[in-house]
Amino acid sequence: MTGCQLLVVFFCFGILGCGNSNKEDVTFEIATFSPEELQYPTREVLIPDTYKTEFRKNFFLPWEESPSKLMSSLKSFPGKELSYLQKYLDDDAWYGENKKTHTREQREEIVNNISTENFPNFLKQGIVIAHTDLRRIPTNRPGFDTYSKAGEGYPFDYFQETNLWANTPVLLVHISKDKLWCYVISPYYKGWVSTHDVAIANEDFREPWSRKNFCLPLSDDIS
Repeated sequence: MTGCQLLVVFFCFGILGCGNSNKEDVTFEIATFSPEELQYPTREVLIPDTYKTEFRKNFFLPWEESPSKLMSSLKSFPGKELSYLQKYLDDDAWYGENKKTHTREQREEIVNNISTENFPNFLKQGIVIAHTDLRRIPTNRPGFDTYSKAGEGYPFDYFQETNLWANTPVLLVHISKDKLWCYVISPYYKGWVSTHDVAIANEDFREPWSRKNFCLPLSDDIS
């Protein structure tokens, strides 16, 4: 496709069944361009140093702030706190992938896997070592709302809060009884991740790693 194509669409309210002849026609203009006509930057786009400084400050927050300070500001991070487990236990309206509700026994198994009396029981700086899911509760089982509701059910898993990419700094806060789940504070969210996807980052690792320069791949299949 070359050049600019202009498509003009006319909607007449009279045709749509409106009997008022005084209604004006509504015109929509849609312009379509070929990729060759789009303009791209011809010079290197420079990111101001202030943006870089702000990014580093936010990204490395789980490492730069003391664990006690992060815990004191826990409510300021998006995501559910441990108290949500009790709410989940008392709510029998969560549905699984089989369109059946989570039974009381299933909910108790998840909740009883977490010791809330000694929260927090870990508090160590760590790092995400594999792309992982940040979950609202410590389970990979999805939590759907009633399937009969419009726009609900699969694939709208309410227990999936967000994702954490590999190399994301975190504070490892609380470990489940079976050692399979860890409650973490990331730079932008808090929740549960699989312990298989995180590792402890001691000072010898954190100090040089957080001072290194970052790069952005510009193409796929880079190793």
